[in-house]
Amino acid sequence: MANKKSNKIEHEKHILECVRKIVMENASYDEWQRFTTNEYQISHSAGNDIWKEAWKRIKEKSSKDVQSKVDLMLKKLDAIEAEAIDNNDRKIWLETTKYRGKIYGVEDNKLNVILNHEITFDFGNADDPADPRVL
Repeated sequence: MANKKSNKIEHEKHILECVRKIVMENASYDEWQRFTTNEYQISHSAGNDIWKEAWKRIKEKSSKDVQSKVDLMLKKLDAIEAEAIDNNDRKIWLETTKYRGKIYGVEDNKLNVILNHEITFDFGNADDPADPRVL
């Protein structure tokens, strides 16, 4: 295998090709390494660097896509909530609040509420007022 140093343009093309193969062909790491060895005549290490950069870009793109969808959903909920408030529709307002909680990962059934109560009984012991029984 001849080590052929690629320029920045070729390197960028290789990264984009790797992204395409991962996304469109569901290529594995081993398949990518075989492809780069045969097609680009580059070292295993160079193929690995391209693979890592391709996955970095895929993750960044996915993260941005998810965030933009969440932002769009929150804008729609804001509009529905405003309309519900204007129409004094508490049911719709409550539903939008529940959906907002789901988006943020704070659903009602996931909240733990701990209540501490102290119950005292006074059995009428007037001689000792500091002796209430605490359960």
